[in-house]
Amino acid sequence: MLRSLRREDGFGLAEVLASAAVLTIVVLGVYAGLDGTISVSGQNKARTVAAALAQQDQEQLRAQRATQLSNHSSTRTVDVSGVPYTVDSRTTWISDASGTESCSSSGRRADYLKISSSVTSPAMKGRPVLVESIIAPPAGGLGGSRGNLAVQLVDQAGAPVVGIGVTVTPTEATQSTNSVGCAFFGHLPAGSASARFGRAGWVNPGGVTNVVLTAAVASGATSLSSTSYAQAADVTVRFDTINSGGALVPTKAQAIAVANAGLPAPGFRAFTAAAPRDSIDATGLFPFASGYGVYAGTCAAANPTVYTPDYWTRNSGFVTTGPGSHGAVTVRMPSIRVAVRRSGAIVNAAHVVVRAIGSGCTDSAIVTGDSQGNADVPMPFGPYAVCADNGTQKVSANVTNFQPAGTARTTLSIPTGRGTVCT
Repeated sequence: MLRSLRREDGFGLAEVLASAAVLTIVVLGVYAGLDGTISVSGQNKARTVAAALAQQDQEQLRAQRATQLSNHSSTRTVDVSGVPYTVDSRTTWISDASGTESCSSSGRRADYLKISSSVTSPAMKGRPVLVESIIAPPAGGLGGSRGNLAVQLVDQAGAPVVGIGVTVTPTEATQSTNSVGCAFFGHLPAGSASARFGRAGWVNPGGVTNVVLTAAVASGATSLSSTSYAQAADVTVRFDTINSGGALVPTKAQAIAVANAGLPAPGFRAFTAAAPRDSIDATGLFPFASGYGVYAGTCAAANPTVYTPDYWTRNSGFVTTGPGSHGAVTVRMPSIRVAVRRSGAIVNAAHVVVRAIGSGCTDSAIVTGDSQGNADVPMPFGPYAVCADNGTQKVSANVTNFQPAGTARTTLSIPTGRGTVCT
């Protein structure tokens, strides 16, 4: 029968299936188009609601007094038919009606307020709905004896740092740094003011995350307070020394310093451990483009450039940093080498004490000499007092440890007789 129908009608089963498939595709396409239309319609509705809320917020801001609007910042949530909309309101001071934000000190006051209303919602895609306008406060509306404060943040390359919240005291107003890295506070009471800001993982040149800047606000003028702020770097520091056989071997240290001319006085930061270690981490470093000279010890006399000004160009210990970088460097601990004798004879297992004598230096070590009467003591660069005894009598000498390969061996001759020992 089926064969008969197929012959008579000229329309086979394969053709039926193909037609059904085409019809299915057409139907699905229609539904997809309807779904897309509904989605677009929903998006348009959400953005319309957001625009209405932004405009409403603008009207509410305009209805407030100038003293209420000055450095205003607030966020609230509005429920519309079960859909949450977040309304962010902010005001910033500008010095002309063009709306251009700047960050420079001048004798001009901030004469205009820019009010911004931004609305976001889970029902919306794309950018927030933003409505801005500029208003001029009435003459004298903010009172006399007022001035402006501009806080500018730049990174290690001098580029503006955008989006850092800055809070100024005494008003406790908060503004975020704009496209030129500036947080501008208009019409503040004249006198002393402070601005504080902080972001986890970021530091100023001194390694401080939560920064407080102090400034004097002058009546009728704009005061500028500028500083550097960037994502912190860290460096793992290891140590080596050259032993008596001329071989380069690992050693340990208890403290390190990282130096850069851009650091606050005294020009270096110190990092210490509870006991000598194979490595010490220097963390929270401002990523100076010029890098750091790193050395063992925590005093000025331990800096090898004191003895060799171009030390970093010819020796290990210099490291470059970048925002968020994790570096590693090995620094040299030159050895103080002594030979302990008594009446020309070797003093076996001599007791040797080494103490730094440079200003502010506290490095020290106590070691036991070998069977040949020799002691090699890896120490930071600098001057030292070296004392050796045989248990009954001692001898002392001063040695300056400034050669990367270590000092020439100094012979310490213990006098005969009995006396005091090294402490």
